[in-house]
Amino acid sequence: MVQDALNKAGDCKDYIEIACVLSHQDSINDKEWAKIVFGKAYEKAKCVSDFEMLAYNVSAKELLDDKHWGRVLFKEALDKADEDSSDIDIYRDIACDITDPDGLNDKQWARGLFEMLLSKNLENGDIIHIAQYIADNSILGDKEWASRLIEEAAKNITYWNDYLEIAFCLAHTPKLNNKSEGRKWFEKVVEFESQMSWPDYFDTAKIIANEEILNDKSWAIELCINSLRPIELKSPEFSAVIAPRTDPRARRASLR
Repeated sequence: MVQDALNKAGDCKDYIEIACVLSHQDSINDKEWAKIVFGKAYEKAKCVSDFEMLAYNVSAKELLDDKHWGRVLFKEALDKADEDSSDIDIYRDIACDITDPDGLNDKQWARGLFEMLLSKNLENGDIIHIAQYIADNSILGDKEWASRLIEEAAKNITYWNDYLEIAFCLAHTPKLNNKSEGRKWFEKVVEFESQMSWPDYFDTAKIIANEEILNDKSWAIELCINSLRPIELKSPEFSAVIAPRTDPRARRASLR
């Protein structure tokens, strides 16, 4: 079965998936064969995401558990990112990958990557997202640094989604875990209703109801009900139900 899969494999991702099956401690658990297949994946690697995926799986404790090779591959992924002038997401993803406790677990390296990103001319929303990763217990868990970033970002808000992302970071238990302050920011989110569409209300309600955030089911239900109230045009000639204006640059918060 494995040999058939290898015969059909075409790109780097195909070989990585096969190598993961071969190396996983709860599967075939053949590290030597897996290393050969990971090597074939390396030969097929072209883009940043190929090298990143390869590095992450090679480093993983339950897979190949080769920290040295994984570190080399992460460096190659970063070199490739530099060559391709990649956006900040790939650097941020790599920083998160190398902090994995079952992988490299290198928080110092990740800290350097986050510092590098923050030295760039970033949009406010990107700074807030980086603060979320810095605060998260599973990544850096640096609450003080993240709080400073959030405090600075709070001075330059333009779009309603920034309020939502700050509220999420403040209230989320694995991040800053400040429920009272997070609630205040969720209240500010709702005040920006002119920039929210109906799906935005539902997304905000789901976040507020989440047990690791505010766990406020009553307020979430109220938001859902309010989102269904029709908005009428003020023109005396006609009346219509419309969706509020949505800022095209706004990004939805997710439970990262």
